[in-house]
Amino acid sequence: MWQFANFCQWIYIFGKAVKIDESIDIEGLEAECLNPQSELLSDIALSLLKLVSSHRGLTLDTLNDQLRKQYVARAPEQNPLGDKNNPVTFAALDIIKKIQVLQTLTQWIMSYPERIRDKMIEQKDIEQTNWRIEPYGWDSHDRVYYVLDDNRVYRFTEPPTVIPYSTPKITKQYQRGRRASQRHRAATSSEAISERSANERSFPLLDVDNGLGGGIWECVAITLKEVREFLKTLWKTRDDNEKILRQRLEKHLLPILEKQEELMQRKQAQRERELLNLSKLANAKRSSRIADKMERQKQDAENKEQHRQQLQAEQVGRREKHKQMKAEQEREFRAFSRQRRLKEREARRRHHEEELAQLSEGSKTAPEAARISERQMQTAFEKNRQALKDIEQEEEDWVFDCKCGLYGQIDDGTHSVACERCNVWQHSKCMGISEKAAEQPEFHFICQACQRREDERSQTPKTIIKLKVRPFTATASVLQSKKQIMSSPGLGEAEPLLAQDSSTKD
Repeated sequence: MWQFANFCQWIYIFGKAVKIDESIDIEGLEAECLNPQSELLSDIALSLLKLVSSHRGLTLDTLNDQLRKQYVARAPEQNPLGDKNNPVTFAALDIIKKIQVLQTLTQWIMSYPERIRDKMIEQKDIEQTNWRIEPYGWDSHDRVYYVLDDNRVYRFTEPPTVIPYSTPKITKQYQRGRRASQRHRAATSSEAISERSANERSFPLLDVDNGLGGGIWECVAITLKEVREFLKTLWKTRDDNEKILRQRLEKHLLPILEKQEELMQRKQAQRERELLNLSKLANAKRSSRIADKMERQKQDAENKEQHRQQLQAEQVGRREKHKQMKAEQEREFRAFSRQRRLKEREARRRHHEEELAQLSEGSKTAPEAARISERQMQTAFEKNRQALKDIEQEEEDWVFDCKCGLYGQIDDGTHSVACERCNVWQHSKCMGISEKAAEQPEFHFICQACQRREDERSQTPKTIIKLKVRPFTATASVLQSKKQIMSSPGLGEAEPLLAQDSSTKD
């Protein structure tokens, strides 16, 4: 019926404006029409009625009363819902009546185009021209073909033009022609009668108007197979209109239907696989239960193994972390010990240098009587000088102490960098420094230990401690040397000189 096609096309174009679900297509509507318990058609009727009626707060409970009022006010002769005394609900109507009611509601909405136009996305006039459905083509009998948004081929046959039959007037010429052959007259009358009867069979007269003025609306093809069968009838045509119609269908409609057919086959295959799986699951016996149990046991064993491997990996990670921390602590201890040794060596070196300086000054300023101990002073001087030489020999020129564990005065040939503070060498790769960057003139490197110590010194305020140290004089050193000389055997004659010298100093 043409009302169903018209209603579906209206939903395709204007359904979003009246808040009808966009996922509804013509196949879904056909399925809902075959379901007597479906409420979708009632919901659609309510959505359409909200644009027709000015009543606010419409619900499914008030749908029948408000719809009946609209029919009484607009088309009482077409009212299928009865009156107040004998009301008929929309759900109680047969499917033909429901489709006619829904199509009538869409036409009433279009009588107020401003209401629907304001709700549409297309607001420009050039965009609104896409709402119009143009003919797809014509055949040799001047029948019009349409392809709507449901991708179905429809054909509309216009009603025939009925020419009233009139009896010709009898004239003199007619009277003279009566003597013509009776056979010719009979043939002519029989041809006219047969032609008139053929027209009546092709276009039967309808007692009730179907809404198309007596025209015939047909659905020619729905599926891809039906469209191809219809195109076969146009392959050998010589009519230009039919050639154009065939070309349009092959170019525009066939690719769409082929994609839909492919998608439908995929869905069908998936549905069959699901049904097969369900049937296998439903018909599974003890073997399947045992297999499921074994599968669960296998899954549990895999989970336990995975958990064990995870714990093992965590333990290995903790051991590696502990190893790295231990190596870092050892490096820190070695760096601290080296710094302490360097400080002690520097302190000894300064001490010996000061003693040498004091001995040199004492030899110049000592009186003539004290020069008898010059040999002892020379011995002390040589002793301090030898101590300085030993300190210089003890100094380590460089040391290798990398985070990878390599330690000592080792050169493995790998590119390395040295700290500018502690002169400790480390692999540049272990420190994340490229060789190209390390070779730049402006490159400077300070190890993490030195950097941390500098940060601690910068954060902790310096505490100045003042100590009183007894000054070390050259005279005290000379007296100590003289006492040692006097205590030596064979040097007793020097006692008067030492006594005299000490009395002089006092």
